[in-house]
Amino acid sequence: MGLLALAVLVAGLWWWWRPGTEELQPVPSAPTVPRPESTPDVVAGPDLRTAPATRSPEALVEPTPAIPPIAGDTWYQLQRELDPGQLEVLVLRAGERVVGASVQVWPPGTNWVCEPAFGSDPPLRRGSTGADGRVRFEGLPNGDYAVRAVVDEDFAAAPAKVGAGEAGGRARTVVLMLGKASVAGTVLTGDGAPRSGEAVYVTGLGPLPPRDFLARTDAAGRYRIGGLAAGRYNVQIQPPGPWSADNERMLSVAAGERARIDFGPVAPLHELRGRIVEGAGGPVYGRRELRFVHAEHNDERRAWTATDGTFAIQIPAGQWSILSPDAAERLQVATVPATGVVDVPWPGPCVVVWLHVPPDIDAASLRGGIFLDDKAPDAVIDRNGEVVLQWLGVTPGRRRLQAQNGFALVGVGHEYGIDVAEGRVRSEFRLGVELLRR
Repeated sequence: MGLLALAVLVAGLWWWWRPGTEELQPVPSAPTVPRPESTPDVVAGPDLRTAPATRSPEALVEPTPAIPPIAGDTWYQLQRELDPGQLEVLVLRAGERVVGASVQVWPPGTNWVCEPAFGSDPPLRRGSTGADGRVRFEGLPNGDYAVRAVVDEDFAAAPAKVGAGEAGGRARTVVLMLGKASVAGTVLTGDGAPRSGEAVYVTGLGPLPPRDFLARTDAAGRYRIGGLAAGRYNVQIQPPGPWSADNERMLSVAAGERARIDFGPVAPLHELRGRIVEGAGGPVYGRRELRFVHAEHNDERRAWTATDGTFAIQIPAGQWSILSPDAAERLQVATVPATGVVDVPWPGPCVVVWLHVPPDIDAASLRGGIFLDDKAPDAVIDRNGEVVLQWLGVTPGRRRLQAQNGFALVGVGHEYGIDVAEGRVRSEFRLGVELLRR
């Protein structure tokens, strides 16, 4: 009995002194930061970046943090796998979930920005995002769709899938990411007259999720597109006729930045001609993209080289950086107007192999028959009985030239060792090739 009484006493004391079990309260969300007031009229001026408008001291608010570059797996983690028939859209703005965004779903074949003015059918579904920034639609047939989210006067659109997603997996949440940056400008004819009703397209480039924007110019040829998150974009108009560098710009914006891009005769244009060369001054063969960025203006353009490595582009005067296709490396700086041909050096070692080819061998077939350490050539050029194979950015050291898929190197066989030096150098070899008869 004594032990039983002692146990009861201990239990009572523990009950009286036990820790509290008060229910945890959710952390209140941060207050919404007011958006800066948009300026309806675009002020004419040079193609320069302009900072956001200054607020008076009494109207200052805490600035929205800039959106850092988002790795692919960061926004991917916001996606959910969906069941057949489901379509879910998550709307973010400046990194925050948007409550009450209007979301519309269009059927397959709708124009890619879901613009009603294009005469497309009414949306299949409409909805608004909830407290988590998401809205889900049920019972849709499997297939491709287009979704559009509207936040205040800004909107973004993107393709969507119901049922099977990419690579045969299940469809996932569509993430539409908006920001507070904008781009504005004018669209003029070659004579300087305004082009009203012209569509201006803005397409987001990686690593952010796919998103598209559109605006149409007013009677004065002016346009404005807001809701851009920090990142890189392609801005273009699509008048009748073939593609032209004059109708496209590349754009990089910071969070909250107001950029300006004008199309038309806003400045005299000059032709910049050049060629891509390797370390020994020889041409870098093959068709590839180059980017041109003005040193002062918010102006970025692109052009393609011909198969012999030459290029030509019409651009305004000034100093321009010529960048590699992914804009990761500056290859050359050119001052426009320029006289003569500008040599643009390609980085890294280059390997050139001259092959004597019999008439019964198609030069193009060598792309799948001759390899450098299992890598196909970057360029294959037919030179009237001789074929030039070229590899760029080769790792220095001992490399293996390999003949596969029914080809052999004359007097060598299926493999030939070559030494590649460091730096921007060209390693050049002359060999013969034959097609093995079976």
